Amino acid sequence: MKLIAKKNSGFTLLELLIIVSLIAIIATTVIILLNPMQQINKAKDAQRKHGLDVLKKAFEDFYNDKGCYPKPSQVCYNAKSQYAPSEPITCNICGNNASSPLFTPYLQKLPCDPESPKKEFLYQVDSLICPQWFRVYSELNIKSDQVIKELGCSAESCGPKPFFGYDFGVASPNTDLEKSRTINCLGKDNTCNGCGTTYDICLQQAGCQKYYKFYSSWSSCCEDNNLCSSDYMCTYNVSPYDECIQCGHSSAECVATGKCKSGTIGKGTCP
Repeated sequence: MKLIAKKNSGFTLLELLIIVSLIAIIATTVIILLNPMQQINKAKDAQRKHGLDVLKKAFEDFYNDKGCYPKPSQVCYNAKSQYAPSEPITCNICGNNASSPLFTPYLQKLPCDPESPKKEFLYQVDSLICPQWFRVYSELNIKSDQVIKELGCSAESCGPKPFFGYDFGVASPNTDLEKSRTINCLGKDNTCNGCGTTYDICLQQAGCQKYYKFYSSWSSCCEDNNLCSSDYMCTYNVSPYDECIQCGHSSAECVATGKCKSGTIGKGTCP
């Protein structure tokens, strides 16, 4: 009887290597295209936007009924009973916090930032008695989101001064988000400089290239880079622009020349 050799139907080592390589290439391509972290951040930002939209509608309904917007104590878990005259009236909103007040019937539960308590919604009003305007701020994860530029909040330049620190928010119809008048950068000489009124303008400045970090306030730039030890303006959260204005110069003069020198506020040495 003639024996017939059985043909080996398995893969050779070379074929297996090729298959594994193809699978790796496909998997890598899928990961790059889908970018799961990017998708997660987009989902979180969508939650933030929805949460602020919900709050804005509820606060308008409240105003229509009461003639005032909610007091901090009515919506915040950390509202204070007193604020200093120069201190912005702010607090944080998150219905998941054990100290959060109920806001029924307007909302069954106050929304939270999806990354609470690492990030929180910041509520700001003009009065503790009967607020006539409100602002709610948030910080998005996707810094290239077009809405940030549309709001004028690039480099986290929106929020209560002097530190600002937010790039998204909503406000009552009779006000706008508070914004920094200048964006600042850490220059090549390791100093903090006002580079312009918008992020795009700053990118064009020779001393503030794209690889330098931009800040919403001069103070935050100083603090982040440990430049505050002996600087009067930084210590008291006063930017060169603000100092120039307080010295009595016009906005155009201050932007163009920055006439005032460091440490002159209150010392009678304004040029």
